[in-house]
Amino acid sequence: LAPINQGERVGNLVISFSNKSIATLPLIALEDAPESGFFARIVDTSSYFLDKVLVYLNGKFILKNEAFISVMDEALFGDGVYEVFPVYNGLILGLESHLKRLQEGLDDINIVNPYDKKEWTSIINKLISYHQENSKQAIYLQVSRGCDDDRKHTHGKLKPTVYMQSSAFKSPTK
Repeated sequence: LAPINQGERVGNLVISFSNKSIATLPLIALEDAPESGFFARIVDTSSYFLDKVLVYLNGKFILKNEAFISVMDEALFGDGVYEVFPVYNGLILGLESHLKRLQEGLDDINIVNPYDKKEWTSIINKLISYHQENSKQAIYLQVSRGCDDDRKHTHGKLKPTVYMQSSAFKSPTK
């Protein structure tokens, strides 16, 4: 947080390929960033806490601003399936039908479902629990074919990429 002086190290840039870190470079401030006034600090603080949103990516709950997939992931080419479903006061509406439709979509494009119904339900409920401040949530769930080392259109056995997030949901007004 400010103040930051020109030339000060403010973080690291991690470069990865195929989910492997290949280089870490320092992030250096190119110019001074003085401390802000009262109202600007309120906005900065709000932004800071908004960046603390947890999402689910490939078996882990992580901060949304730290969730990344490889440029070689098939999700970037639309090779996957997604579902969006509502949650009201912690109750998932239509989970059974959403998971059934997810399975049908994965079967249609020959992607192995990485989880069974019990595992999906557990992961989804845990994600919901991290966002209890929202009584109404929309859960976005995506499963892609996964990541390969080379761009080709014949896929062997790739490990599917799973991404899930919760967003505050506002009912449409009449």
